Amino acid sequence: MSASEKVLSRIKKLMALADNTGNVHEAAVALRQAQVLMMKYGVAPEAVALAEITSETCRNIPSNALSVPGWLNALVTVVCMIAGCRSYYGWYQHSDRKKRRSVTFYGIGERPAVACYLFGVVCRQLKRDAEHYLHTACTHPLLKLSTIRRRMDEYRLYWVAGVWSVLESVEPESSEKAVLDQWLSRQQRSLTPAKVRQPEFGLPTALRSPAAGRVPQCQ
Repeated sequence: MSASEKVLSRIKKLMALADNTGNVHEAAVALRQAQVLMMKYGVAPEAVALAEITSETCRNIPSNALSVPGWLNALVTVVCMIAGCRSYYGWYQHSDRKKRRSVTFYGIGERPAVACYLFGVVCRQLKRDAEHYLHTACTHPLLKLSTIRRRMDEYRLYWVAGVWSVLESVEPESSEKAVLDQWLSRQQRSLTPAKVRQPEFGLPTALRSPAAGRVPQCQ
């Protein structure tokens, strides 16, 4: 096993720990340790080249809505900020012949693979926590379905903001940004602006406003 493979293995183990623990604080600590490794063994800007750009596509994401929910867009944004990569949305044909939404992470070296793995971890953790919230805070028989949906969206937004608050953003170097722009322009697909349902509440500005290399803007 090469040195880079060992580092990636260590990062995945830390993310697995975050995925399996029921303690939110322990999960945050494990994710922070994984991020430190990612930052320590990152690719130097002068080594960046098109050949080093890789991509990873995540399927079975939490929503197939035509307009991406604000909390999901924020979650993808946080993953990009942590891993130091970019992303775009897409569609794929599922076995039931229905189109399903996907998200593709692209960036330097192993970053997209780490981002895809991290995305799966935080999605599962959010699903567990949201289900617990649903069965404890939204059980009143007089609650309207629209009220429950609004509360669940609020909960997910605050949950994502909580993850963002304990982790640091990895800002790609200007040389990386230029290469990433060039790589995306060479992809043989038509990319158009994605429709995102922007929430009116609960999101820090960094997670609400599009920023190069952070917020997915294409599908």
